[in-house]
Amino acid sequence: MIRRDAVSRWLIRRVFRVQTLGLEHLPGRLIAANRFSRWDWLLFAPFLNEGSWIILPAGEVPFQVIRSWCRWIHFVAEERVDPLLLARAVNNGHTVVYFPEPLSPTSGWLRTIPLSHDVSCSRGVMALEGSERWPFSPNTTYSKRCWFPKIFLTVVTLESQVDQGARHLQEGLGRAKLASQSLGATVWQALIEAAHRHGRGRVILEDEQGQRLGYGGLFFKVILLSGLLRSRIGLETRVGVMLPTTVGAVLTFFALQVCGRTPVMLNFSPGPNTIVATCRIAQVRVVVTSRQFVQKANLSSVIDAMTGLDILYLEDVRPAVTPWKLLHAWFFSHFPRGVADKMQEAAVVLFTSGSEGTPKGVVLSHTNLLANVTQIVSRFDLGARDTLLSVLPMFHAFGLTVGTLAPLLAGMRVYCHPAVLDYRAVPRLAWKIGATVLAGTDTFLRGYGRMAQPSDFLSIRYCFAGAEPLRAATSTLWMEKFGIRILEGYGATETAPVLAVNGPEGHCAGSVGRLLPGVRWRLRSIPGVIEGGGLMVSGPNIMMGYLREDNPGVVQPPQAEEGVGWYDTGDVVRVDAAGFVWILGRSKRFAKIGGEMISLAQVEVVAADAWPDGLHGVVAIADPKRGEILVMVTDDRTMTRQLFTQALKNRGLSTLLLPSRFIYCDALPVLASGKLDWVKLTQWVLEEKDKI
Repeated sequence: MIRRDAVSRWLIRRVFRVQTLGLEHLPGRLIAANRFSRWDWLLFAPFLNEGSWIILPAGEVPFQVIRSWCRWIHFVAEERVDPLLLARAVNNGHTVVYFPEPLSPTSGWLRTIPLSHDVSCSRGVMALEGSERWPFSPNTTYSKRCWFPKIFLTVVTLESQVDQGARHLQEGLGRAKLASQSLGATVWQALIEAAHRHGRGRVILEDEQGQRLGYGGLFFKVILLSGLLRSRIGLETRVGVMLPTTVGAVLTFFALQVCGRTPVMLNFSPGPNTIVATCRIAQVRVVVTSRQFVQKANLSSVIDAMTGLDILYLEDVRPAVTPWKLLHAWFFSHFPRGVADKMQEAAVVLFTSGSEGTPKGVVLSHTNLLANVTQIVSRFDLGARDTLLSVLPMFHAFGLTVGTLAPLLAGMRVYCHPAVLDYRAVPRLAWKIGATVLAGTDTFLRGYGRMAQPSDFLSIRYCFAGAEPLRAATSTLWMEKFGIRILEGYGATETAPVLAVNGPEGHCAGSVGRLLPGVRWRLRSIPGVIEGGGLMVSGPNIMMGYLREDNPGVVQPPQAEEGVGWYDTGDVVRVDAAGFVWILGRSKRFAKIGGEMISLAQVEVVAADAWPDGLHGVVAIADPKRGEILVMVTDDRTMTRQLFTQALKNRGLSTLLLPSRFIYCDALPVLASGKLDWVKLTQWVLEEKDKI
């Protein structure tokens, strides 16, 4: 007698090239599975054991002829589920699969069904990937359809046996998708795979200079540029890149990958001395830039300071283009896998902001970047129908991963705009291109919100904020003026960079959201801090290591109290019962006053809420009587000691948070990312303390 489940399994594996992971976790569990069409159950039904259940929404139970073939499966309509029989089936070792994800255009909204609240048993999540490319799948983020797409089935076990709602389910889905990814690939290979999924002709990269590239055009220009650069950069393994947010910067980044070199993204805003120092730390001897950019950005002094470095201008390599090189690039743009040199383990070197000292080089691997892209995309329904207005510089981890790599690998259209501080032009451009996604810091989003017309951001679906705390005033402005909820996230350059983010399925104002799938965390105790602790994290997105000034060119792996591979963020946080992360401050930015640890960040939050139009910073300095005192530096001259005391009382906070002195300054030192430059601010306060 022919076993119908075996025949079905053989057929599905051959037709759809099914790859499975974790199927041993199926028996004896209540499995929540995602789906993209009403027929997705056909793809995993052959892998279920005899007596398994598939619970389908009303009206989707298959015809009798299909049920007759799939005799090893019990099909049950949602409204007819008996929780007791379901529990008995699971306890007898059978698998019960249900779909908590409705068939709607917004896959980010997950729900649970009533039966999950009545049953306590072993639970799991099945991530189904690939069926979104079916022509009859209404819920898709892909632009290229396929009748027989490659299917991935990944099953993970949830730790809790009690249903915790859509958030718990999405965490499991994220873990499953992360487990199914080939994180041993390179960013170049991931880009090739994205082109295969979405189509070579799909336009995915544009800028104001008129460049408009599909995946095929991107491959052609990257391969052509890599050939021009290869002979000019010699044997150097790390090459500096000093370019604004343009198509040219993206091409240069990938061209160096193809050459087997590691791009070192240089921050061109802090000044000549810092830029030269970062080149020395990363052992960079060749810097790729543009004459036009140097002229427009007034960086001649920076170039003059780079004595001993080989400055390679993109304009200078164009004359070397020959018909043979064009033909070579065109040919290999159709076979891009075979053109790349052996790539370095390190995909990129970025630098920390330097807000608390000399910038450190952060070495991120291909795995770090691709893992973080997967973690981000697992939280949001981002894909071919989206357009991202990329304004953040690529030398910033936020701009590189969120503003460049994630959208390109997800099939989104990316429009590059180099002037992040052009508060009037960015909103108009968002309206012109129909941007659906925007990412920025609080400083930038606040500027855009003030200058924009209510209709400028009409098409925005997601607006992300990171790199600095999101002020309540900025959030309120966007909600009242545009009807857009800003989704605040949190991360660090060392984590590639996103660690946590608020999402459509779970948002908590004031928090930075829930940690991404695959991120393990611990809180270390800090003397004097009662609530929360120092956040330490581990996961596939944690950096390879640091490049430090005291040992240039040598990668030092991250290490924390938990051991090698763990990264101490230096942030003091608390994590609530729902998994939301609340930033209490930097561990270095606490002052001990009256025997209690006072968070300087909390003092700044009070100031930002009460005086939303100003910029404020708090510095703790030594005091012979009290040990330490707080000094408030602000550009808002309406702030007084009496009003600040009242603001603390209105919030029920201790007067220990009241600054002892107030300094008024017309322009506080700010980095290019919008963060306050704490080194300069502290030095300035110390120099001025005798004059106060």
